[in-house]
Amino acid sequence: MNRRSFIKVSYALGAAGALARSRPGSSLPEVVDSSKRPLPNFVFLISDDQSCPDAGCYGNKFLHTPNIDRLAREGMRFDCTFAPAPSCSPSRSAILTGESPRETGTSRFHSPMPVGQMTILEYLKIRGYYTGAFKKVHQGLEFWNRWDFQGHHLPIETFFDRRPKDRPFYLHIGYHDPHRPYLPGERYPAHNTRSEVVDPGFLPDTSGIRRDLAHYYEAIERLDLRVGKFLELLDERGLAENTLLIFTSDQGMSFPGAKGTLYDPGLRVPLIARWPGKIRPGRSSSELISLVDLAPTWIEAAGIRIPKTMNGTSFLGLLTEGKYQPREEIYAERNYHTHLDFIRCVRTGRYKLIHNFLPEESYRPLSDIARSPSWRSIEHLHHDGKLTPALTRKYFGKPRPEVEFYDLEKDPWELGNLAGNSAYSETIRKLQAKLSRWMIRTHDFLPPPIEPIPLDILTE
Repeated sequence: MNRRSFIKVSYALGAAGALARSRPGSSLPEVVDSSKRPLPNFVFLISDDQSCPDAGCYGNKFLHTPNIDRLAREGMRFDCTFAPAPSCSPSRSAILTGESPRETGTSRFHSPMPVGQMTILEYLKIRGYYTGAFKKVHQGLEFWNRWDFQGHHLPIETFFDRRPKDRPFYLHIGYHDPHRPYLPGERYPAHNTRSEVVDPGFLPDTSGIRRDLAHYYEAIERLDLRVGKFLELLDERGLAENTLLIFTSDQGMSFPGAKGTLYDPGLRVPLIARWPGKIRPGRSSSELISLVDLAPTWIEAAGIRIPKTMNGTSFLGLLTEGKYQPREEIYAERNYHTHLDFIRCVRTGRYKLIHNFLPEESYRPLSDIARSPSWRSIEHLHHDGKLTPALTRKYFGKPRPEVEFYDLEKDPWELGNLAGNSAYSETIRKLQAKLSRWMIRTHDFLPPPIEPIPLDILTE
């Protein structure tokens, strides 16, 4: 059996094991705050395929996002937030469960939430929460039945009309924007090319890519309008004051080198939290946050003990300026989306280690990216020999390096692999040990990069 066949078999066995572990009864909710104070409402607004810093409040001068910016002014902006997977349904399952996608059998794109898998809905209902969802949830048909209210195509006002007024609520709104396709002349003004847009450093600078970015920005601005209408509704209903509202995205932008990869443009997403009277307005944080941390944060805010099955970390104390233990690193995984590609990474504030388990394959864009003007521009440049050496290695290098290591302070676009640089060998070894321990702890079906070394050696 060759390496690729072995890994495929391991994947199947690992997925089956994850499903077996997701049966009911593994963790029972425990209420730890039984005070008479009103429980907070939770509103979760999630965009689709939006990278950080693609909003005005993050410094993107090409975007007009007054409503998202308003949330940042009235709440707290997080600058180092990362998706646990660069793929839609796995990332969203991790948000809802507080566990890595592999542990719940949802690491494959379009995998439904397993029957019996505990999510925040089951925990919050113990405290009497009324739960509702609109638009994209992406966890399969069975999961829709877990919500008290399924919005589908109803106006959002309907949720507030029907909810019991004596119960707290959790409301989930999954926007489609800024997901592809971008269709000039149908969904966007055909004349608007925004020629002043500047390509980020992981993309070549071409007019085709600038136009593609312009349409992506237009989709974000349309998203912002919808966020604004919802904020008006929340104000009209007098519900803003006791509501923890969180805005984020499931993964990064749908461009080459972003969505579907473990590079920062595919994992780093916006995150803004607003909670009047609890979160001091206008704050920002550079602490590392993973979206897998959302579930334990909601659960702690509802007065429930965080289950041991969750590998996310509550950041409630960071929101309220209370006790908080900062993360030292975040982890992410890539499994199946359009094609099979097993990748794991660990990222600290400065460094990132990526381990490619199928290095014999070159970079392959996801299907929606493969059809984009941006990828066609890259292919044409490569065909004509005009793509820079760094971008040629990134998009067409074969085999890919099994180990990638980046100093993000010096190389934020992750173009210069330092895995072979002896000056970083000790740091690389420590990160490999951290990644290995995480893979073992989260029941990964893939072999860890190295045999983990004792914990005391990892102290930096």
